[in-house]
Amino acid sequence: MQRQFYLRSSPPFDFDLTASLFARFPSEIVDVYRDGVYYRVLDLDGKPALTHSRAEPDGLPRLNVCVADGSVADGDLSLVEARLRCIFDLDFPLDDFYAAVKGDPLLAPLAARYNGLRTLVRPYLFEMLVMSITTQQINLTFAYNLKARLVRAFGQALEHDGQEFYAFPSAEALAGAAIGDLRQMQYSERKADYIIGLARKVVSGELDLEGLARLPDEEFIQELTRVRGLGRWSAEWALSRGLGRPDVVAADDIGVQRAFSRYCFGGRPVTAAQVREQAERWRPYRSYAVHYLLMALYHRLDPWHTPEG
Repeated sequence: MQRQFYLRSSPPFDFDLTASLFARFPSEIVDVYRDGVYYRVLDLDGKPALTHSRAEPDGLPRLNVCVADGSVADGDLSLVEARLRCIFDLDFPLDDFYAAVKGDPLLAPLAARYNGLRTLVRPYLFEMLVMSITTQQINLTFAYNLKARLVRAFGQALEHDGQEFYAFPSAEALAGAAIGDLRQMQYSERKADYIIGLARKVVSGELDLEGLARLPDEEFIQELTRVRGLGRWSAEWALSRGLGRPDVVAADDIGVQRAFSRYCFGGRPVTAAQVREQAERWRPYRSYAVHYLLMALYHRLDPWHTPEG
């Protein structure tokens, strides 16, 4: 028996367009989007529960959510709702962003093309930080292969309709790992050390992620960059894609720089400083501006705007 409920979003919301980004890497096994359905094993205070969500054919901005485990209590359903609202950024006033860029020759066409596209946010900050370390200085395809190996080894698996679905590993699970375990998965020794060290700091309470998440952006960056293996690049992605902060630019990211080069600077190489300067015009929605430009880059759209200067 499964529990079912509807999850409403502030309009507009294009579930399939947003969730399609989960299918970008074939090795993705935590956030699974297949045949119009999004599957995710959520950690409900230590108990894993498989959820599957889909859009309703009526076109309303809502999700039909099912929790496969019928033993999930009513209190846990509110936690499921909170996690899914986080993942799809359902409470963000997307129309406010569209109104802010209505006259922008670069973003207005993207807002029209990708109407209803929301950012994707990882529901647990620890997961985001582990992925930040995993993806450092390697291509994303290889990074997601590493992630799949890590998840299969240390994440909890649930079976549903003859298929296995995985939760992202907990801090407790990774704190008990050995560097050699991750080295066998092709993690570098340094990254293995960083991930295990991060997990042990979280488990011991030395790193308070809940307290960290309450800090303003710059204070968050200052505190997080004191942790070995996490620099400003990781902290800025953690803010935008781990906490859903709407006005952050990971300007040191190669993909972000490529998008700005292609669509803002006529293909010329750009620096992080140039990215930050260009993005100033999109305050207080810089996270969304970057997301839409990255979506254009992912779809290999030809430039539609002649850069100024």
